[in-house]
Amino acid sequence: MSYLLVVALISLIFLYLSIYIDMIFLFGFTSTIMVFIYLVIRVQLLKVIQLLFYEKKQDENKESADDHPIIKSARERLKK
Repeated sequence: MSYLLVVALISLIFLYLSIYIDMIFLFGFTSTIMVFIYLVIRVQLLKVIQLLFYEKKQDENKESADDHPIIKSARERLKK
């Protein structure tokens, strides 16, 4: 979220300084909007990637029922 605050601050400063110059205003406004949208998309994609990685990591660490100590001891007793 700090990225968004920085971009908002820069865009507001730019808009304040370039009120009377139309071409620079238009260029700066469109570029700040593009950077803002890029940062929002980047932050959201990073959140999705982290969630996918976390779910994959959880799946790898799951134990199956065959690995449980009670099941193992029961199978050993049944084999005897």
